[in-house]
Amino acid sequence: MALWGNKEALALTGTVATTNGLATVTGTSTVFLDEVDVGDVITVNSTFAKIVGITSNTALTISPAWGIANTRGVSATLEQSPKWLAAGSDLTTQSIGNVFGV
Repeated sequence: MALWGNKEALALTGTVATTNGLATVTGTSTVFLDEVDVGDVITVNSTFAKIVGITSNTALTISPAWGIANTRGVSATLEQSPKWLAAGSDLTTQSIGNVFGV
């Protein structure tokens, strides 16, 4: 179940490639800058990794490093992490009248 209204198993645009021992995911026709946030979890061939950096639309960094066989031209899904606002921000103050379904 997704937390805080975020999506789970969101299909990413394009395909990805991974290399055993490396912490880089390389995309083809991907749009990582638009679809991915640091802290999200990417799934490739049923293997999960946390996204720790986004370099460009076609390159991101994961943790831990890819530990199984290389992949190439495969689809990937994304589980979005819960989003939050910094404490003390004016945006964290909200009227209880605006909270629904909790």
